[in-house]
Amino acid sequence: TNAMNLVTIGTLILTGAFLYYTGVIPSISDAYRTVKDKRIYHAFFFLAGVLVACQAIYAEEKYTIPYVIDGVLIWSISLASEFWKKDQGRLHVYFTYSGFAVFMLLTVLQIWPKYGTDSLFVPGVFGVSYFIINVFFKSNKTYWYEIAFIICGMAPLIQTL
Repeated sequence: TNAMNLVTIGTLILTGAFLYYTGVIPSISDAYRTVKDKRIYHAFFFLAGVLVACQAIYAEEKYTIPYVIDGVLIWSISLASEFWKKDQGRLHVYFTYSGFAVFMLLTVLQIWPKYGTDSLFVPGVFGVSYFIINVFFKSNKTYWYEIAFIICGMAPLIQTL
């Protein structure tokens, strides 16, 4: 039965609402500097982390712990929210890149049984998106890279396999 993945849909709605609230800024993490109430920033990353962990509901049991770990990585981005400071910058980058990389890997692994090597289309589309943003966008490139990544990583999961 092909049902909708409500966790993915919820994550995209939460992210969309947060992005609408923050507007287009240099990066999603930059919202820490732009939002007055920092609790909104921390709540977003906490809820996003919980939803990423809940993605395991729709995955094979062997992916439960990796999704929970990835949820912690996504939430941890907000623990190093003052990324411009030397002591938090490196941690912020580690949490962001590892959280995103693990999510992309899990997406590919989750759809692999149905699509095989065609599953590599997912990171491929992100690569093309990255190139297009890099060439044609003049400002806020990191923000648009992040949006492209979120869409590329989550879109294949909207319908359960």
